[in-house]
Amino acid sequence: MSPRERVEVFQLLFVRLLVSQLDDRTLVTLKGGGNLRFFFGSPRFSEVLDFDVRHIATRTLQKKVDGLLGGTTLARLLLAKGLRIDAWSAPKQTELVQRWKASLVEGESIPESTKFEFSRRKGAGDGSAVDPIPAGALERHQLAGPVLAAHYGADAAAAQKVEALLGRSAPQSRDVFDLNLLLDRGARLPDLPARSRREAVERALGFSRDEFEDQVLAYLEPEEADALRSAAVIEALQVRVADALEATA
Repeated sequence: MSPRERVEVFQLLFVRLLVSQLDDRTLVTLKGGGNLRFFFGSPRFSEVLDFDVRHIATRTLQKKVDGLLGGTTLARLLLAKGLRIDAWSAPKQTELVQRWKASLVEGESIPESTKFEFSRRKGAGDGSAVDPIPAGALERHQLAGPVLAAHYGADAAAAQKVEALLGRSAPQSRDVFDLNLLLDRGARLPDLPARSRREAVERALGFSRDEFEDQVLAYLEPEEADALRSAAVIEALQVRVADALEATA
């Protein structure tokens, strides 16, 4: 497996075990790149799995995740794929954000790192649904299903991506790439006031080809990256998203 594939197997097994331990799957909602990768068929691998959390105590969640990362069940499932956790930690545990880091190895490979982050915020879970992770996402790695998990729908995911595009200190090309994917999936962008609309359009057009290479192409399969590498293709993607943002009111 490639380093990206190793991490993805780990992520999928983690989600499967985590949601199986919840009395109500809506307590933890998958968002961000992981949601787009698993539920919307994004070609972009996700380094980090991001979740929104509601109605679950900080300490309870910490015990569940610690138990998974340090327990035998996940270790056994990983071993069946020739993988093992090299190290893990829980560097941030607050009432608002809980974060875990882990590194994964296959044989004598260089450890590949990933993170799991859980956030508590107003409106957590709004616009979400509980669905099975599409079979293709599991079959790609010969993993058993079904895996039922809460995740955000296309409109809610698009609203979060627009918020991220506006909220970061510098524009991120991955936000624009993800918005383009969501437009392909029929997402409706949120209405924006004039000032935010102008800023969003500027940011959609404001990243460089090198930034796109580092933030997007590096996380695609080689053949998919090659299809998106030309400056004309990147510019067309930017213009499409900028036009869609401009059309919001």
